[in-house]
Amino acid sequence: MSKFVPEPDRLRALLAGETGLGCGSLWLITLLKFKDGFRGATAYKAYFDKSLISTLRTFKSKVILRMFERVRTVINGGGLVPEWEACTIIEFPSPAVLGAVLASCPPPSKSLLEMEMHAFDGAWSTATSKFFQAPDSKISIKAARRLANTKLQDPKKMAAINGDMEVFAKYIADPGFESGRIWQLNLLQMEKNPFYGAYAARANSVISRFSGQEGSGGIQFMTGKRGCHTLLGVRYDVVAAMQYPSREAFVSFAMSQGNAGSRDKSIGNCGGDASLAGGAERYVLRTAGLAVQALICLGPDGIPGSIGDTAPSNVRSGRSENPAKL
Repeated sequence: MSKFVPEPDRLRALLAGETGLGCGSLWLITLLKFKDGFRGATAYKAYFDKSLISTLRTFKSKVILRMFERVRTVINGGGLVPEWEACTIIEFPSPAVLGAVLASCPPPSKSLLEMEMHAFDGAWSTATSKFFQAPDSKISIKAARRLANTKLQDPKKMAAINGDMEVFAKYIADPGFESGRIWQLNLLQMEKNPFYGAYAARANSVISRFSGQEGSGGIQFMTGKRGCHTLLGVRYDVVAAMQYPSREAFVSFAMSQGNAGSRDKSIGNCGGDASLAGGAERYVLRTAGLAVQALICLGPDGIPGSIGDTAPSNVRSGRSENPAKL
């Protein structure tokens, strides 16, 4: 069996309506790494833009995101996550339609090295998500700190959360992200506790204050209440994309998150920017609540047609405004 098709049991459960997604509409995110570099990417793009889009129209499905450039892994789950080169998201009216499209228009496996597929209850940022709304009144920072300190003693667990520095350094050195807004695509495997929800609510509050020529910061799209169901690859619970006006803004936010022993009032080494205060507690909550993170940077500006025409105007703002209809 090809490694570029969904796991049979996972697909069967989805098609039978046995997952949290039920039988309603869903988004399918596909992450890709190509064989033979540019040649593999070119072959897959041809498949997507001709065969797949034609099939999607027949089945009344829509392209949400289509990116075959300016895609790079930032946090790799300690080696669990490939260095992805492309990302697509498609909206299907039902799991049955998704199954029909996969059966009638399979991907060209000869052009691929790695692929993951995750079905999720996707929505643009006009919706709300339970994962960003954990009330602080239910959160014990002391309990979170105890769990975080335990994890700090386990290098493998910390690598799964923070990734490998070599991968992060490649991203920072990539000239393709020197200008323009960026989206940081988060795929998250959660611990069975409420701590990451509290972290996410605080992080979004900070990131949403960023502003710049390419648009303000904050959530762009996310998993809804019905959750995420992995069809192929590392299993995740949450998919969400956060916008920053620049790579520099992202790095400032990341560096603001102090170590587990600091007080919440600390703003770490973020250059004294009081808007980034609270980084130490965010660090504790993230460490305690997260099991695995894949973080993939997307640079949608300057790529015509990268964002589907179903996006609200605030998401389309920037140099890629008025994208071609897909």
